[in-house]
Amino acid sequence: MGFLHTLREEFRVKKFGLRFSSHRCFYRCQWPIHPGIFLTYRVIVALYTLTWFLYTMLRSPFGGRGHFQLAYLTIWTYIALVIHLIWAANVAILCYCQSRTKQLSDGGKEDAIISRNDGQKETYDNPAYQTQEADDGAEPKGTPTLENGSNGSKELATDSTLPAVVITSPQSNTIEFTDTDTDLTRWFSKVSWVLFNILLAWAPIVTAIYYGALHKYILAYFDTLSYFPTSVYVTDLHLHGLNSLIVFIEIILAAFPIRILHFIYPLTYGIVYVIWSVIYWSVDPQNNVLYPGILDWNTPGTTVLVMIGVLVVIFVLQFIWFLVHRIKMFIFKRYCSSPL
Repeated sequence: MGFLHTLREEFRVKKFGLRFSSHRCFYRCQWPIHPGIFLTYRVIVALYTLTWFLYTMLRSPFGGRGHFQLAYLTIWTYIALVIHLIWAANVAILCYCQSRTKQLSDGGKEDAIISRNDGQKETYDNPAYQTQEADDGAEPKGTPTLENGSNGSKELATDSTLPAVVITSPQSNTIEFTDTDTDLTRWFSKVSWVLFNILLAWAPIVTAIYYGALHKYILAYFDTLSYFPTSVYVTDLHLHGLNSLIVFIEIILAAFPIRILHFIYPLTYGIVYVIWSVIYWSVDPQNNVLYPGILDWNTPGTTVLVMIGVLVVIFVLQFIWFLVHRIKMFIFKRYCSSPL
């Protein structure tokens, strides 16, 4: 019953938006590990993907059949991955430094005090940021249950149209429920959230299309040459395989909320690429076919059918990642409810 209620709430119009009453989930790890470890992960992965992107572009600015690399959906999506990881690393470093500075200015206090109308106070400190009752559209009652964790955080967040939790005294870190609509998500966190949602769909789509439909043609081409360069194999693995692995690691480690209706962001990304593909194809309809049999405007019927199929896949993937997110929240609540 609780899950069905949560699922129903996911289809409210406000869930299309990027309002969220906390920004901490956009730079903290979901799990109780030292912030320094998570920051190190952020920096290393960002630099790693950036290095491979630069290597790919410098080694071969033109891909197969003479097309410029930046024309391919693969490169678009890998660029989105690199931007997301670099952006997320900078957000994490910035926000952690700000949080650390504030902690020191407050005398080293780590925890926040939650004030409630019944006069009770409770201290919390974990990477969870939204009350489940608030997320599901119900009034908070008793001890809060969090969407991104067990039962509390320094900056407890609620949905924008429900009783919010705000810091009422920076000196005492006192937080209390109010009836004020609150959106504490900073603009750079919203950008990070959009990039994250784009990658949730398009990283696995790129992997599936390449290894399911295109990789065999690459192998056939190199069979005619009687060799398969190691550099090509490694680059293909990074662009089409490890991209999805990195996104999956992001889903597991990061505390980003996942909403079903946020499928509109990868959908918009896909529409932009389709428009670009039409423009690119129109310059030279015979030669500027990037993905024969998949995205070929010389056969518009097949291309439209593929696009409809991709639309369905985007929504299904977003729903699957939402379920993974809920399972992650359940595991956190069950086994990681102790303070960090």
